[in-house]
Amino acid sequence: MPPAARGKALEPWPGYAKQSPEDRQERLRFKLAEARMRGDLLYAKALCVAVAATEALARGDGARGALETEAIKSAGTIDTYGKSLFKDAGGWTPN
Repeated sequence: MPPAARGKALEPWPGYAKQSPEDRQERLRFKLAEARMRGDLLYAKALCVAVAATEALARGDGARGALETEAIKSAGTIDTYGKSLFKDAGGWTPN
């Protein structure tokens, strides 16, 4: 069950809590592929972080599951790709 804030469940996408782990993993892959096609690195990264955080809070002190591990790995891949494209994003210095 996803964590709650002010009585409202926090989910990476609507219906997340009702999906099986396999369906969640499939949906994550679909959403990441969609973000890749749009070139939306920020959305993809936010999605990975939301899934990893939700899974980590749900498991407590147990071992990482496949979905959490995949989300963390995908976030790392996105970081590497972003760094190769932007090198020093936001590093512009006026003369």
